Amino acid sequence: MSRLKLLFISIFSFGLALLIIMGIPQEFIHFAGPDNEMGCFFIAFLMGGISLYGACTPDKKESIR
Repeated sequence: MSRLKLLFISIFSFGLALLIIMGIPQEFIHFAGPDNEMGCFFIAFLMGGISLYGACTPDKKESIR
């Protein structure tokens, strides 16, 4: 997967996590409780962090030789 795609996924995931923590999706999606809302925030935030890590790391390790 290219780094640009991973960067877009990261931005989208962090944006979704921000929207969830602000309570905007609560108008459209009715969570069963605050635990479910916090779980969705955690999943979106973790996906953003992992994809940002993937976008910032090199593709191949260079050999010392």
